[in-house]
Amino acid sequence: MKISILIPVYGVEKYIEKCARSVFEQSYEDLEIIFVDDCTEDRSIQIVIDLLESYPNRKRQVKIIKHPVNHGLAMARDTAVKVSTGDYIFHLDSDDYLESESINLLVAKLKENPQCDIVTGSYRCIYPTRTEVKITPECENVETVVKGMISRKYPYHIWNRLYRRALYDGLIIPQIDNGEDYVTTCRLFDRASKIAVIDDITYNYTLLNQSSFRKRAMSPKNISDLMQSSIFLKEYFKDKKQFQYSLDIGHLIGYSILIVTSGTVKNMENIKIPNSLSKLSFESTLGNSRLILNLHRFRLYRLIRVILYLQRIFQK
Repeated sequence: MKISILIPVYGVEKYIEKCARSVFEQSYEDLEIIFVDDCTEDRSIQIVIDLLESYPNRKRQVKIIKHPVNHGLAMARDTAVKVSTGDYIFHLDSDDYLESESINLLVAKLKENPQCDIVTGSYRCIYPTRTEVKITPECENVETVVKGMISRKYPYHIWNRLYRRALYDGLIIPQIDNGEDYVTTCRLFDRASKIAVIDDITYNYTLLNQSSFRKRAMSPKNISDLMQSSIFLKEYFKDKKQFQYSLDIGHLIGYSILIVTSGTVKNMENIKIPNSLSKLSFESTLGNSRLILNLHRFRLYRLIRVILYLQRIFQK
């Protein structure tokens, strides 16, 4: 079966060679490799083109699609999906890389379970001073996994998974760059009939360029996107009662993430937590101390702002 590996590219000239080389050196042969150039301003695409000369057997399998203008990560993934022709789709971020047997291992699991719509591998997180292995929790019950993803307790990253291409039929990808994994992966799993997991490490998730991650996380657009991702998913699942509590929890944790990543007083002031969710944070028995702490911290921050405001009025 043909596997389409989809790679969005923007500003990754320090990392793209390792990423591309890891794909070109896969032991699995029947690949379609799609790079989407989202108007990158560096040499990322040229590095791919130059590297491809060393892998003549992969040349016919590679497509490089260029956006006329920069559209962002969500649109780049969407473009790649639309031009792909593989039986299954695999997403790879351009600053990450694969093990040489990654696709082979995932496909082997698929061959054992031909009814599977999604197969997930485990992965390695690579930090500047350490590495950490993440074993994906095994669960064959799709609804349980979807509930876990919606409530942000089960990994919902879009990468490191084989998806049956038919799952994408008619699926609208919202133009949300921060939270795009959340809104897309939850819906793909909701469409799946059968899923499987392997313990083998098939993906290397790099967190080396941390300063740029923080910079993006603190941008007003990304804060807005994260809010919209929760709202989008809440609307999508509005008629499925079994997911409503999970949606509230996921929505609440989304706001908690915003508080942590907002970065500036102005950004924090723009975060409006619905009253229903504020009440839920007091009543819930989540056992998620970080979530509750962040929400109380947010309320304390607002209280302090009010006190300072009143103090200025009285001083006048």
